[in-house]
Amino acid sequence: MTHTGDVLARCATCRPRHSTAGDARGDVYSLGLTLYELLAFRPAFEEKDRNRLIKQVTTAEPARLNRLNRRCRVTW
Repeated sequence: MTHTGDVLARCATCRPRHSTAGDARGDVYSLGLTLYELLAFRPAFEEKDRNRLIKQVTTAEPARLNRLNRRCRVTW
């Protein structure tokens, strides 16, 4: 059962700002975080508390991939 305001997605891959516009930016952001997990072998944000996780997603940068996986060469 869900409550009013619940998000039906993994918070770790949710876009930073939930909008009702439904444009592709949220999908691209979620895909990027999914690819990050595949390359880093861990989630971009590992907070267990939902509210703190949402704050991390909206305000923090994930660790650089080349620090987590030396085989991943990110040049930007």
